[in-house]
Amino acid sequence: MNAQVQVAEERTPSPIQAISAMLDSQAFAPKIAASLDGTGISAERFKRAALAALSRPEAQYLVEKCNRASIYTALMNAAAAGLELHPALGQAYLVPRGGQAVLQVGYKGYIALASRAGLAVEADVIYAGDRFRVVKGTNPDISVEPEFDPAKRGEWVAVYVITHYASGAKTLTFMTRAEVEKVRNRYSDAYKRGGKGAEVWNENPEEMAKKTCIRRASKLWPISVPGGDDEGGDTVDHAPQHQGMRDVTPAPRAGGAAALDALGESL
Repeated sequence: MNAQVQVAEERTPSPIQAISAMLDSQAFAPKIAASLDGTGISAERFKRAALAALSRPEAQYLVEKCNRASIYTALMNAAAAGLELHPALGQAYLVPRGGQAVLQVGYKGYIALASRAGLAVEADVIYAGDRFRVVKGTNPDISVEPEFDPAKRGEWVAVYVITHYASGAKTLTFMTRAEVEKVRNRYSDAYKRGGKGAEVWNENPEEMAKKTCIRRASKLWPISVPGGDDEGGDTVDHAPQHQGMRDVTPAPRAGGAAALDALGESL
């Protein structure tokens, strides 16, 4: 009996192996290749980046606990947006939300999408010691005289994003620190849980502020992110407090190709 159990366990694919097989299946591989056409990203490169991201220790909870179908959908959404999931690129991530895996676009991903759309984007933070002037209206603009002395610079107080369009028009998105922190407190599950989830905000506040402001600015851009997490989330999402959650995705069975095809057709 023990030998039979051991053989059965050896034949049961790991979650990563199952995801890899799905990406190679006829239900998904052609759709991924079609979505990536024209982006300069091959299907094989996309797959390698996705598996590298999902194999990281911080992705273990998502891979093991999130609904498997939601993982496949999020991967398809990343391909449709032409974004790679490799952690080193910082373009996009899969994060758990209530037992579902969702695509979350990083601020570098938004900038990449803007560039493809013919936009030029600049983002920066303003410190208490800086002198700045904001102009609203039909020709918005901002001018900043930075304080370069670290002793006089003080803490960051605001963040802005200027978007330049091919037509010569531009938009200005400006957020105070209080506005950024309000978004963080409302939308960031990782920050609210504390621990490692809050470290990304506490250790890199300026970068997280730029990310938040870029996300808000992107609402005016001519881009689309299918299934993307709307606002405020971050790129670190550990879930030690979600131990009661379980993955309800049925385990793959022999002869289940029809079910996989049906899932592929629905995406």
